[in-house]
Amino acid sequence: MDLQTTIIIAIAIVIAGVVYSLPTIIRIIQVRRTPTTWMNALPEQGRVEVNGKVSQNVTESPIGKTPCAAWQIEVEQLHRDNKGRTSWSTCLKKNSSERFTLEDDLGKVQVQPDEDADWTLADDNDLGLLESDQAYILTDRFNFDTVGIMGGEKTLRGVERLLVAGDQAYVMGMVSTENGDKVISAVNSGFVSSLTISDKSEAQVIRTMLTRVGVNMLVAVVVAALEVLFLSKK
Repeated sequence: MDLQTTIIIAIAIVIAGVVYSLPTIIRIIQVRRTPTTWMNALPEQGRVEVNGKVSQNVTESPIGKTPCAAWQIEVEQLHRDNKGRTSWSTCLKKNSSERFTLEDDLGKVQVQPDEDADWTLADDNDLGLLESDQAYILTDRFNFDTVGIMGGEKTLRGVERLLVAGDQAYVMGMVSTENGDKVISAVNSGFVSSLTISDKSEAQVIRTMLTRVGVNMLVAVVVAALEVLFLSKK
């Protein structure tokens, strides 16, 4: 393969990394451009950003059964290649959908999570390797197949990330008014959700998102370099 074609392929790989990171880049821009607002001063509609305390627990986590206001669960599956090397990859990520309330010194607002929201929460409950009864919950609640191709049970591990009553939370999304109450939710354009939920500060949220973009671009550059190296030897 000639050098020009090899370079084009490498550039295409890097561009793919940029496209993959674009939703996160858009969220970073949204966070930086949206000013923090006291909850009693929220507009009737539009993009807003608030910091507040979680008022009360309204649900419980699916496996740990921990009372909370909101949860996200991430499950990884163990893979083994033909040389015996092992790796983990995310096979399931779900979050709660129950509406919860944030309050600050001057007011309160309801938050309506959605499946596409950007969740940036700490790993509160490391589940470790999942037992058979825990794996059954994944099947029963999320319709997740825990049986592998060869008929054996998949090796899974999981973590639950929680917002509980009393936690400080950062939320950015689109506010509206329902029966006199302010509600922050997502407006999904089909490309990126406008809702961000975190137990971190705004600065920490931005750093976390920048890290994601950096990792994605690093992977794309490394893959592109390896591709050039491989094709140039042909």
